[in-house]
Amino acid sequence: MHELDDVLPDVKLHFNIKYPILEDCYAYGYTCALSDLHADENPYPHGSKEWEHWAEGWEAGFYGEKPLFHPTESDVTTHIEHAENETAVNDQMFQDLRDGYLTKVLEIASVIAVSAILSYQVIDLVA
Repeated sequence: MHELDDVLPDVKLHFNIKYPILEDCYAYGYTCALSDLHADENPYPHGSKEWEHWAEGWEAGFYGEKPLFHPTESDVTTHIEHAENETAVNDQMFQDLRDGYLTKVLEIASVIAVSAILSYQVIDLVA
């Protein structure tokens, strides 16, 4: 019985991922619209029932309609606050390599080399 208790949460998670509740899909689309996410960010396969319910929820949230399936207020505010406070792991370590001196020299040298090769071919073609 101990093994079943270890496996059951994983099975429930897998089942909820593969076959989500349609009301939850609608509520998720509604909260995504309130979070200013674009309609193209629908996570479900195009044409599926889940996709349609998410899109209907998104439209209701986008146009300010009353939702058919009410997401809890804590879910909406938590999702919005999480999206606003979310930072990437490498935000503090980002380095723009295009500003480096060596990169600029290599770019200029490659442009000169390509120009020289093309001009040689044009001169060879004309001569």
